[in-house]
Amino acid sequence: MPIQSRVVIAGGGPVGCLAANVFAARGYRVDLYEKRPAISGAPRASGRTINLSLNPRGIRALDRFGVGTAVRDASVPMLARAFHPRTGEVSIQPYGKPDWQTWSITREELNQKLLALALRRPEVRVHFDYSVLDVDLNRRVLTMRHADGNLHSVEADLIVGADGVASAVRSSLLRMPRINFAKTVFPGGYRELTLRAATGDYPFYGNAIHVWPRGDFFMVALPNRDRTLRATLILPNARNQELITPQAMHAFLATHLPDTLPFLTETPAELLRKPVGEIVNVRCDVFHHRDTVLLLGDAVHAVVPFMGQGVNIGLEDCMALDQVLDDHGGDLETAFAAFSRMRLSEGLACADLSEKNLHELTSGASPPAGPAVESLVSRVNFSGLSYQAVAECAIPNWTPRVVNSALASW
Repeated sequence: MPIQSRVVIAGGGPVGCLAANVFAARGYRVDLYEKRPAISGAPRASGRTINLSLNPRGIRALDRFGVGTAVRDASVPMLARAFHPRTGEVSIQPYGKPDWQTWSITREELNQKLLALALRRPEVRVHFDYSVLDVDLNRRVLTMRHADGNLHSVEADLIVGADGVASAVRSSLLRMPRINFAKTVFPGGYRELTLRAATGDYPFYGNAIHVWPRGDFFMVALPNRDRTLRATLILPNARNQELITPQAMHAFLATHLPDTLPFLTETPAELLRKPVGEIVNVRCDVFHHRDTVLLLGDAVHAVVPFMGQGVNIGLEDCMALDQVLDDHGGDLETAFAAFSRMRLSEGLACADLSEKNLHELTSGASPPAGPAVESLVSRVNFSGLSYQAVAECAIPNWTPRVVNSALASW
C-alpha cells in the first residue's frame, strides 16, 4: 500500500484515536469516523461517564506516543485497594511497592487527550455523527449513516475496526469462512453511581480503588480529582430485576452498601431511571483480512471489567501495531499477520484472567494475605509479564480458547 493511501478508522474512542496517530505518523491519510457528536465546541468522542483504570501496560503504550505525561496529569494515582466489608472498618491493601500504582481517569478525558494527539497531525480528519452500517470487503467501501439520516459511501484502502463490542467492521469480516467467534453476555449488568467527596479520609481514600465485595455481587469505585468517586455496581440479573421501585433501591443500598448512602449524589429514583449496562465478552481468532481490514481493541477482544484491563489491552494493541509496522514497513499484510499472531493469545488470556478475578471482587473474605506480588491483580499489572505468561501460571492447564463458558454458572 503506497504512502498517502487512505485509512478509514471506524470508532473514535481511545483505541481508534491512538490508531489514527499510528498510521498518520507514517504518512497515511486518516479519516476517523465516530458515531457520537462533537459538543460544546470541543470534540467529545464519548458520552460515557464511566471511569477507567490505567495500569503500567496502558501507560507504557501512551508513553510510546508521547502522551503518557499528559494523561497522568489528568488522572488520580491509585496506590492501593480499599475493601469495604459488610461490617467493620475499611481494609487498605497497598499494591506493595512505591512505584506500583494505577491511574483513574474518566473515559472522556482520556478520549480527549488521545483525540487531541491525533488532531495535531494534518493527515487526520475526524467526522462525528457517523455510524457504520456495513462494510464491503471486496470493494473496500463502508456504508455509513449520518445523524441527519442520510447514507454515505466511503472508500478506503485500509479499514480499521475500532468500533467496540458491537463492531460493524467485525460483523462484515465474520462473513468470511473459517473464523471462530464467540460473544458471551454476562448474566448480570452494571449501574453507575457517583459518591460525593467525604470531608475527611474516611470512608473514602483519595488514592485507592474501592471495592465492596458482597458474595453474589460487588461494587467498585474509582476516584476523581475532585475527590468524588465514580462507582460501578455489578449485579446478577435476578437482583437487578428486584430493583424496580425507589423504595426497593433504597432498601437495597441501606442493607448492602450503607456507608455509601450519605454520599450518593442521586436519589434512588434517579438511579432507577438510568439504564442497566450490558457486560459482554467478545473472542475472535481473526484480527485482519489481507491488507484490507484490521480489528483492534474491544472489536476483537472485549473482556469483562473485573480487572480493569479492557482499555489497557486496547492501548497495547496500538503499541504492538506500531511495532509490527516498524518491523515490516509497507508490507501491511505481513505486518497484520504478525500482529494477529502476537495479539490473539494475549486477548484470550486477558479474557480468562478478567473472569478469574470475579471471585476476589465478590468474595466476602479478607483480602489476600502476604506480599502483594502474589495477588493476581499485581501479577497482571506490575510483573511485566504478558497476559499469556500470567495465565499459564495462574490458571491450571490454561490454553487459548475462543469458546469459553466459564461465566455460565454465575
